[in-house]
Amino acid sequence: MKPRVKVLVAVWGASYIEAFTRLALPSLLAPGNLPVLGDAARLEVCILTSERDVPLFEANPAIKALRTLCPVGFLGIDDLLGSAVYGITLTLAYMRGIAAEGEDMVNVHFMFFNSDFILAAGSLQSLARHILAGHRCVMAPSFRAAAEHVEPLLHSRTDASRHVLTVPARELVGMALRHLHPTTVAKTINQGVFRSLYHNQLYWRVDKDTVLGRFYLMFMLCIRPERVVRTANTYCDYGFAPELCPSGDMVFLTDSDDFFMLETQAHRHEAMHIRIGPHRIADVAGYLSEWTTREHRLFAKQDLVFHAADLPPDIETIFADADKAVRELELLLPPPKPHAFHAYWVGSLPLWKKEIGQHGGGANPPELEPVADVAVKRTLIGRVFSLAREVVRGSQGELKVWHAGWLDQRLIERLLRGLGRDSRVLIVADNPPLAAKRARGAKIDRMTLRQALDAAIGSESRGCYDEVLVFLRSEQAAGDDGEHSCALLPLLGAEGRLCLVVHDPGSEFMPAPLAEPLLTILAGTFDTCQVRASVEFVDGALQRQIRLGVRRLGRFYLRLGLVWTPVLALGGCVLLVASVLNHIRWLIRGNRGDQPDYCGTMLVQIRKA
Repeated sequence: MKPRVKVLVAVWGASYIEAFTRLALPSLLAPGNLPVLGDAARLEVCILTSERDVPLFEANPAIKALRTLCPVGFLGIDDLLGSAVYGITLTLAYMRGIAAEGEDMVNVHFMFFNSDFILAAGSLQSLARHILAGHRCVMAPSFRAAAEHVEPLLHSRTDASRHVLTVPARELVGMALRHLHPTTVAKTINQGVFRSLYHNQLYWRVDKDTVLGRFYLMFMLCIRPERVVRTANTYCDYGFAPELCPSGDMVFLTDSDDFFMLETQAHRHEAMHIRIGPHRIADVAGYLSEWTTREHRLFAKQDLVFHAADLPPDIETIFADADKAVRELELLLPPPKPHAFHAYWVGSLPLWKKEIGQHGGGANPPELEPVADVAVKRTLIGRVFSLAREVVRGSQGELKVWHAGWLDQRLIERLLRGLGRDSRVLIVADNPPLAAKRARGAKIDRMTLRQALDAAIGSESRGCYDEVLVFLRSEQAAGDDGEHSCALLPLLGAEGRLCLVVHDPGSEFMPAPLAEPLLTILAGTFDTCQVRASVEFVDGALQRQIRLGVRRLGRFYLRLGLVWTPVLALGGCVLLVASVLNHIRWLIRGNRGDQPDYCGTMLVQIRKA
C-alpha cells in the first residue's frame, strides 16, 4: 500500500492567501513536486486557516487546480490567531494538523510548508525517494532572496491558465544569487563589509554561481512521528524533530540540484539587524550560545550547496573553511540548551496568551503543553525572564511609561482618541498595533490594504469615510504599499483625512529612505492642490540605544543565568531611568517636525482641501 502524505500549510488573511496562491502554490503544482508525491503516495493537503478565510480559498482557481491532483481540506485555527508572536501560532497550527490524525499519526508523513516558500521544479522527487525508503524525518534548507527583484521574474514564468510555476532548480538558484537578500549577504562569512547581529545561518560565497551554507536553523520538511504527540512545548523548528522522532532517524537535503526552496522577503526586512564591519567569531558564538539546542548544532555540521552551475573544482577548500569555522564555534559554545520549554518559548508565551485573550481566543488551546507541568528547575530562568519582560514591557498596547516604545504608543493612542464619536473610520492594516485593534467609540471598519484598494476602485465605498488610517511597516512604506496608500483618497468624503502611520513594533527605522517614496506618493496630489499634508515623528535615536541595551541585557541573562541576575537587574534599572528621562525630554521639547536619524513612528496626515 502507498504511504500516506499529508501536506500542512498554515496561511490566513486575505493578502497572505493571495500571495500564497500567486507563487507558492503554483510552484507546488510544478512537475516533480506535488504531482510526483501524488503518484508515489496517498496525498492530501490540509490548509490551516481561519473559518472566515475558507471562501477565499474556495473561490481561488489555483485551489481548484490543486483539487484535481488530490483532496484538499481546511482546519480552523481561529482561536490561535491575533498575536504578533507568529512562531507560537505557526507551531500550534501545525500541531493541530498533526493531532487531528489521532493515534494514526504514526502512519502519516506530514509535510510542512510555509506560505512564502517557492519550490524549484522537481524538488519533491527527492522527498518522495526518502519517504519510500522509510526515513522518518527529512530536513531541508530554504534560501532567502529580495522579493522586489525575484517575484516579478517568477510572475512572468507562471502559467496563468494552469496555475503552475515551473522553474528548474539551477535557474531559480541563479535568480536568487543575482538578487541576494541583504540579510543573506550579512551572514556571508568570507566578505568583510557587513555582518549580522543574528547568525542562525552561515554562508560562504564560492563563486558567482555557488554558495555554501551551514545552518543552525533548518526547516523540518517532512516527519512521520515515531510516537503519538498532541501538544507542543517549543517552536516547531526547535522541537518537532526531537519530539516526534526521538530516535534521530534524520536525513538532510543538502544539494540544490535535488531540492531548492526559495524564501522571498522585502529588501528592507530585518535591515535593522545588519551592521558594517567584519564578522567576529566571538560575537557569533555569543549569539549561538543563547539558544542553540543539540539538534541545531547537529544541523550545522551539514554542508549545504546552492549552485546555478556545476560545482567549481576548488569547492573542497571552502568546505574545509566552513568546517574549521564551525569547529571553532563549537569550542566557544557552552552546553546546548534543552529544546523542550526553551527559554525563548517560555518567555514569549505570556505575551502570546494575553494577545490571544484580547482577541477572544482561548489562552490555553489543547495543542499547548502546559508549562506548569515542568519541573521548576527547568523553567526558573524562563519564568524570571518572562517576569522581567512583563515589568519592563507591560503588554503590547499597554506599555509602561519606562518602555522604549511608550512614546510611539502615545502617538497612536492620541490619533485614535482624536476620532470623532460619529466619524466614519476605516483602519487599513494587515497586522495593526493592538491599540488600533482595540479602537472603540467611532463607526469603524477594518480592511487589509488590498481590500481597501479594491474598495477605492469601486463606486460603493467612494466618499464613505471621514478618516482612513493606514498602518504600514517601514519596509512596506518604502515599497509599493506606501505608493498605493494615496490611492485610498477617493474613499474620503469632503474634508476627510488620510493618516499614514509608519511603525515597526519593537524596533526603530531610518526615515531618510522614505523621503523619495513619500514624495512620489504625494507628487500628483500636490500638483493639483488637492490636499494639505503634515508629518510628525517620534524621535528614535536615543530610544534605539536604550532598546538595544535592554536586548543585550536579556541576551547576557540567557548566557549567564541566575547567578548574574542582581548585576543585570541594576543595568536594567539604569536603562529604565534613561528611558523615562528621554520621554520627559521629548515631551518638554515637543515635536518639531524635524527628521530624526532614527524614528520610532512617523505619522503623515493628508487632508482633502
